[in-house]
Amino acid sequence: MNKRIKEILSRYKSKNLGTIKNLYNILMHGKLGGTGGPGFSQ
Repeated sequence: MNKRIKEILSRYKSKNLGTIKNLYNILMHGKLGGTGGPGFSQ
């Protein structure tokens, strides 16, 4: 997990663990997975 992903997830500390896990999965998926950018292409 890179610095950007950690930064994004740190904004959701008040959410439950399941929400954070799902957000992590979204951020790590797709062409830009792991970059902190949108993981979908048009």
